[in-house]
Amino acid sequence: MSSSQSAFIAVASVILCAAPLSGQTALLPDSAPVATLVTMTVTADAPSSNWVVRAAALRQSVVDLAEGNRQLAQTLRRSDAEIVRLQTRLDSLKQVDARRRARLATLRDSISSTRARRQALEVKLAKREFRIVPPPE
Repeated sequence: MSSSQSAFIAVASVILCAAPLSGQTALLPDSAPVATLVTMTVTADAPSSNWVVRAAALRQSVVDLAEGNRQLAQTLRRSDAEIVRLQTRLDSLKQVDARRRARLATLRDSISSTRARRQALEVKLAKREFRIVPPPE
């Protein structure tokens, strides 16, 4: 890292640390619980200047991505098979529903025609019961 970059980073750090962030000055409501966060240590390795190591790392990342793609493809195939199974099930249920609706319509027609015949018989019976019978002479 050059000295100008180091100086720029130092100046930027001082400016950012000196200015309070808006999140730090926000007022919390009285009912909000205050929690303490766990301290974390972050470490990183400097990138290797050895091209063989970088190439091996790149190759490993490609291998890892290929494995991830294989797993995603397998998940996709399983999902597609499940979709086909569910579509087949839905089609069969639609057919069952259509048959039941047709039977229900037939049954309703039968019920309405039976009611109509019953009402006609009740009317005939009522006429016979209330018919004035002439007195015997």
